[in-house]
Order: sequence, then structure tokens, then C-alpha cells
Amino acid sequence: MSPIAYYHICRDLRNPFAFRIKMVQHAQQHSISQAARTFATTRKTVRKWLKRYQAQGTAGLHDQSKAPHHIPHKSPPGVEQQALDLRRLLPTWGGHRLHTEGRLPISGTTCYRIWQTQGLVKPRRRKHHKKRDLREVKKRFAPFAKLQQDVKDLDDIPTYWPLMRTLGLPPHQLTCREIRTGATFFAYAYENTMTNSQLFQAYVAEHLQKYGVSLDDVILQTDNGSENIGSWKKKTPSAFTRQVEEHYRMQHDRIPPHCSTYNSDVESFHNLIEREFYDIETFSGIPELLGKAYAYQLYFNYQRPNAWREGKSPYALLRELAPDISSKVLALPPAIVDQFLKNLPPGEYSDMASLKISRPGPNVKAKILDKDHMEVKMTQNPSQGGYHLPLLVRNLPC
Repeated sequence: MSPIAYYHICRDLRNPFAFRIKMVQHAQQHSISQAARTFATTRKTVRKWLKRYQAQGTAGLHDQSKAPHHIPHKSPPGVEQQALDLRRLLPTWGGHRLHTEGRLPISGTTCYRIWQTQGLVKPRRRKHHKKRDLREVKKRFAPFAKLQQDVKDLDDIPTYWPLMRTLGLPPHQLTCREIRTGATFFAYAYENTMTNSQLFQAYVAEHLQKYGVSLDDVILQTDNGSENIGSWKKKTPSAFTRQVEEHYRMQHDRIPPHCSTYNSDVESFHNLIEREFYDIETFSGIPELLGKAYAYQLYFNYQRPNAWREGKSPYALLRELAPDISSKVLALPPAIVDQFLKNLPPGEYSDMASLKISRPGPNVKAKILDKDHMEVKMTQNPSQGGYHLPLLVRNLPC
């Protein structure tokens, strides 16, 4: 006799067909009562399956539908056909809208039930399906054809905030990510201003130009933060947009408001660097922060495999897709962009420390002491939302 009742066995089995065959064969060889005792069920159950087996063969041992044969409140065939015709004619209209506008005499829920039985309701696309589609779209871009730039606030990271308060570490991270290979550059700022955003954009753009990346067809995508567009009431392009499009000949695209997923690549990096860097590392001061940040950037761009990009690192993808671009383009040391307008403190990168720029005024001339740098002029125009900043550092560290 089975130690487990027939009901519990069939309930837990995904397909009880094989179990019922054994029960029917046991009843045929012995008796219905013996089969009922052996399989821990009732004679009525054994007799039911034995009759179905004798009448229909093995097909009779499958579960049968328990739906009623007659539904008094079921929609008439004409109404169901009307719902199907409207679905094919207006596939983007929902059942509730059709009912509200008087096109169908049945409820929206009934419409969906009718459409589902005929396979006219598409399943909602899951997030990983959308990501898979986006990967295919991004594969069409050439390396460095599109960049995403954004700002990450660091003062909400529990492990970083105490060090920021006691050691005076910068509270903002400016990030630029290339969407085809995933290569990422970032720097720090004490103030989230348009001036610092322009300085960071120039820092990245000059670095790309230095290693043979043409900026003429590059798209730079940002959100609608004040550091990028100034006041939303302005009717003229911001200083940031003018620098991107007029000085570097790039295209500045803005994402729709409240649609941060449009910048998903750079937002994903913000999540990664928080978990893999800020939640793990400790810092004794600014030099150590910059040094460890540079080490993490080199690891991210040269070694870290990206599961969403065929398991390859940005370096591997760059060598595969654009071997003519120098691999040194992936190495841009993080810096504190506020210091581009001041004397850099000791401990910064030596070839950047030679850059001395006096405090911005109506017409400020920047003195460059290193012969490898060029003399530039900056014009302040606060009425237009910031500074018009041409290149500040021509030869960037490799």
C-alpha cells in the first residue's frame, strides 16, 4: 500500500499520467478494490479512471477541463466577433477605452478575456527583454559615436560621507560614458555648476582629440540639469551647449524630463562604482582618492568584463572595433575640475600642477608655465549661464 494518498501524489506531480497508467493496469490485473488499497485512494476514483481508459485509451488518463459547458452570461458570438474586429483595426486601443467611448457593449475586462483566447494580447515586455533589444541597437554605433554625461552626488553614500566631511573630499562626481564599448571617464567637483560641467566636458574632449578620436560626428547626451542647460526658462542655448556644439563641433542632445533611463549607461556606472569602489575603499585625503579612483578606472576600462557586452572589457571591444584608435584613450586620470581655475594643491598630478590660472574676471588671461601647454583666454559671461571655456589642458596625462 502506498504510504502517501493518491490525492497528494497527483497534486504534487507535474504530470500524473504515468501514475494513473500504473493504477489502471493494477486494477485490470487484480481488482478495483486491490488497486484502491495499493494506491491509497477510493474505489470510485479507480473506477473513474478505468472507465475512461477503456473508453478513450491513454488519452482518457489526462486531466479534463473543468470549465462549465454552458455560461449563461457569456457574450453573444456577434459581440465577440465585433471585439475581435476592433482589436485588429485598433491594436493600440484598450478594452476600457473601447467600452468608455461606446464602441463595445461589454466591459474592458471581458474584451481582454476574448482577445486573450484568440492570441491578440501581447505579453508585457520584461525588463531583460528591453535590455536585450537595447544591446542590439547599441551595437550599431561606432566607438565614441555617442557619449552620456551626468553628475553623481556622493554625499548620500554612507561610507563616503564621513570621509567627505572630515577630510574635505569633493561631494560630486562628473561622469562621461561611451555607449558602444562602455569606456568611462570621471572627475570630481566641489560645486555642481555649469562652469565645472564645461571644464569636465573640455577635459574629456581634449583627451579624445589627442588620441585620434574625431569629434565631428560625436553625440553628447545629458539630462536637463542646471549644470547643462542653465535655467529652463532660457530661450537661447546655454554656455555648455555652445561649447559642445560651436567649439568642439559635437551634437548636444537632451533627454526628455523625468526619463533617467535614457541615460542608462552612465547611471549603471554610477551604481557599479558605488558598490565596487566607494563602499569598499577608504581614503586618507584627496591624493589617495584620486590615485585609487584612477586605479579603478584603469581596471574598469582595461580589464573588467561586461556581461551585457559579450563578456568583453572596453579595451577588448575597442581593439576589435577600432584598432586605429590608440588604447591610451581609455586612460584619463580623474581630477578635481574646480582646480582648473586655481593653483592646484600639492599631491596632484605633476603635469597638471603646472597650470596656473588666476581668478576669473571680466577678461582673464590664463598663464601656462609649461611649454607643452598653450596660452588661452577665457571670457566670463554670467548673463548667458556660465563661462565660455576653450581648452585648458592640451597635453593630458596618459
